[in-house]
Parts: sequence; C-alpha cells; structure tokens
Amino acid sequence: MQKANISISAALTLSMYFLMTLFFAELASAQLSATLNIRTPAPPQLSTWINDRTVVQLIVINRGSAALPNCRASFSIRNIENQNIIARSNDNSAAVPRFTIPAGVSTTTFFGRDLVSEQAVDYDQRLISTAVTTNSIPEGNYEFCVKILDQTGRTLAEVPCRTFTVLIPDPPTIVSPADNAELLSQAPPTFVWTPVQFVGNVRYNLKIAPLFAGQNRRQAIESNPPLVNQSGIVGTSFFYTPSLPSFSLYAQAIGWVWQVQAVDTRGVPVTRNEGRSEIGAFKFKALAPTAQRPPTQPPPPPPPSPPIFTITQPPLLKMSQLKGRITYEYFGNPNMQPNGRLPLKNTPIRLSLYRYAKNFSGPSITAMSVVKRQRFWQHLNQTNKPFSIHPPKKARCIFTSSPVSPKPTRVYRAKKLACARSHQFD
Repeated sequence: MQKANISISAALTLSMYFLMTLFFAELASAQLSATLNIRTPAPPQLSTWINDRTVVQLIVINRGSAALPNCRASFSIRNIENQNIIARSNDNSAAVPRFTIPAGVSTTTFFGRDLVSEQAVDYDQRLISTAVTTNSIPEGNYEFCVKILDQTGRTLAEVPCRTFTVLIPDPPTIVSPADNAELLSQAPPTFVWTPVQFVGNVRYNLKIAPLFAGQNRRQAIESNPPLVNQSGIVGTSFFYTPSLPSFSLYAQAIGWVWQVQAVDTRGVPVTRNEGRSEIGAFKFKALAPTAQRPPTQPPPPPPPSPPIFTITQPPLLKMSQLKGRITYEYFGNPNMQPNGRLPLKNTPIRLSLYRYAKNFSGPSITAMSVVKRQRFWQHLNQTNKPFSIHPPKKARCIFTSSPVSPKPTRVYRAKKLACARSHQFD
C-alpha cells in the first residue's frame, strides 16, 4: 500500500512538472513574436545567405521578463510551383546555430549566420547532387518558413512564411580588350569585364594564355600554361603592369586568349557556366619598319657679307689740364711789360678741332695779308677767343704748346711777332 502511494505521488509530481513546462512554454510563446525578411531575388548560394546580412533578417520581440537561452531556428524552403521541399534544417545537428533572446521588453535582429549552417541542411534527394556540390538552390520561386525553438526543441514562435525568387546570374562579360582586338605592344593593356548581378562579395579570377597555331580558344585556355592566373580580384578591371611576365615570352604565339571567372569568398562559382565568361582573344600589332630618312643636305652657304670699310672717327675732344711750358707772343713794343700777374696763369685753352690746322678756326692765317691778319686777330680777340688772357689791351697772342707726352709740338703762328713771353704752368 505504501509503494502504491509513492508511485502515485511520483506520477503527480511528473504531471505537475509537465503542466508547468507547458504553462511557461505557452506563456513564453504568448509573449514572443517575430517577423521574417528575405531579399528577392535572393542569391542561390546558401553561403551568401550566411555572409551577407542583407539577405535574411529575423526580428524577434520578447515581451516577457525571462531570457530564452540556446534557442535555434527551424526552417524549410518549399518550391511554390510543385510544392516540393527542396531544403530544410537538420534540427538535431550539433552544427545548428544557437542564439539567446534577451529578457524584458526587447527587440533583437538575427541574421543568416544566426539561422543557417551549410553543415546542418538536408536537401531534396532529387537535387542532392547539384545542391551539395554547389551549395546552391536551383532557379525558381520559393517559400521560406521559420520556427523558433527553445533549448528543449519546443516551438516558441511560428514566423509567417515569406516568398522569394532565385535567379542564377549570368557570368561576367568581357569588355576590353574587345574580341579579336589588335593592341599596341608599347601600351600595357587593361582588362575590363562586367560585374555579376544579385550576388554580394564576388571575387574574380583572370586567366591569360598564349594561342598557338592549330589551336582553338578553349584548347588554349585549358591546356596551355597561363601567362597570368590572377585570383581574388575585387573590382572589375585589371591593369597589366610592367612587373608581370612579358608577352614576348611566347615568341611562337599567334595571339592570346583570356577568361574571367566569378566566385565567392571561398572560391565557389556564383553564376551560370561555373562562373566563367566567354573566352576572348586578342593580339598585338607588328611593329612597322622604320622609314629611312633621306640624307640631309648641308645648308647653302650664306651670301657674302658686304665689304667692311673702316671709318676713322675724328678724335673726341675733351677738356684736359696741360702740364708743361707755354710760349706766347703779342704785338706791341718789345720793351712793354704786362701789367699785373703773368697773363696766362690759370687760363683755359681751347685747341682747334682740326689736328693739323694752323689756326683756331677759319681759313689759314698764313695765306692772309698783313692787314687781313690784323683784322682777323682783332675779330678773334673780340668774338671767338681760344683762351682768356690778361695782358694789356693791345696784346694779341698765339701760343705753342709743349705737352709732357712725347708728341710733336704743335706751333700755331699768325706772323712774326714783336715780343714773346714764356711761363711755366701746371
């Protein structure tokens, strides 16, 4: 009887625990709500869902006072056209992401990394080969549904489903060099292609290979050793710098082929045709032979210059101070003595403009008669004195100069004079 009472008591305890768990679960569910957002068109790669925060967002609102630790999301992706579920989460996998909903009135946003793990996804068996190899969803229209589970696996909230479209983007298209272009060998080329649409975090791989005679483009790009095999290019252009291998390394090449591949950060193709563009071809123009210039003719000799005539300029007259002895003569009584100081002391003297003239100006005095010479000296004494003197008024003097320099003495005489004076001057 006592054992039966114990069994009944234990059963009641378990029942009460189960009821309390349901009560709190219902209470938590009533205080929890969520909204799901998904970008459309969505990228086909689940890796993009995980790494790009703009693809999926789950907004959770908790109005309860208790925190909810170790929660996880259970999702399914259903094809709208045939109602087949092409992918669902493996809720029992240890790889499923876990998150905590904070206590109190709070709003928390969770992203793809918090909801999806590529290692915890089960694909439709009809798509398993493609999905597992590429981690991609086939092109089509889909419905994405999410439930929030607590740490025991119970459903805390069912989120309204969202529809979206998956479009497999086209691979990049080569732009430059244009197909079959002929480039100048002196200018390094710049390779340009179009970007991939609807996919984020795209990287590009560029491959350039020689093309030999008898090969098609695909044989050349797949079998020939590449001249350049550059991976992880972020942009949509690549400048061929001079530090890269020279195109002259393959002298037998008749041209060159190139191709671009679009991949994600892990190197997985993100477009049709495994991310590969069409194969472009180009070649370099042969250098034209340098035209030889005709020999240059020497310039004609300049015309003969006109004969140069030496023009003798008259000496430039300057006022200068004479040093030496001067002799002067004057008319009058030879016994007549000049009054006052010596008449030529400190007297400026003006020489003739003509080097060999015998007079200060005018015609030669020696060709004059006595009367004319007297009149000439009278006129000269009144209007055009060659120098200033202070002898008596009747004195009319000319002079001879004896310079210090060894030059011939110039004598200027008008006639035989009656008297003469000499004076040493500075």
